[in-house]
Amino acid sequence: DCENIYASNLEESLTNVVISQFEFDNVLVFKSCDANSNIDNIICTPEKGVEFIAFKDSTYLKLLN
Repeated sequence: DCENIYASNLEESLTNVVISQFEFDNVLVFKSCDANSNIDNIICTPEKGVEFIAFKDSTYLKLLN
């Protein structure tokens, strides 16, 4: 929800998600609010920051451990 992202408590937004066959626990999922963006979503963890970027064409960038 693009309008409410700044008003939300980020700790309450932590979730578990599977994207492109990768499993992420206790992460924040940011969806693109721009229809012209190539980015579909960004996965961030409190410990490492940005770990995964999924693009609308099904490609992705993943942080290596």
